[in-house]
Amino acid sequence: MPNESRDLAFNRDELKTVASHYLTLTGHHMAEFKPQNIIIGCEPTRALRVVFIENSASNVGQVDLDTTQLKDALICYCRDHGIPIPQNAVKTVQTQGEQIIMTIRRSVAQQVA
Repeated sequence: MPNESRDLAFNRDELKTVASHYLTLTGHHMAEFKPQNIIIGCEPTRALRVVFIENSASNVGQVDLDTTQLKDALICYCRDHGIPIPQNAVKTVQTQGEQIIMTIRRSVAQQVA
């Protein structure tokens, strides 16, 4: 059976938007602030760190997303922005330089001629 694979690349600015969107959907208290920076990591406990500045430079907050949360954030963002993501596909997340890549893989049933 053939397989389909697709990579979606998210740059730093897109990841700020993805993180903001996810934190709003999950009701996180930092969602009301605009992300100032992101730190892309490859640790299981921290795939992405979002840094916020609350009202003044002296009041800085941060939120860490693990790989599962980041994958959920990317899926929510794609679905809410009309980017099709098959439910039955395997989705993985990895870093590639200054980007996060979400790979979507699924088996494609062959059609009978």
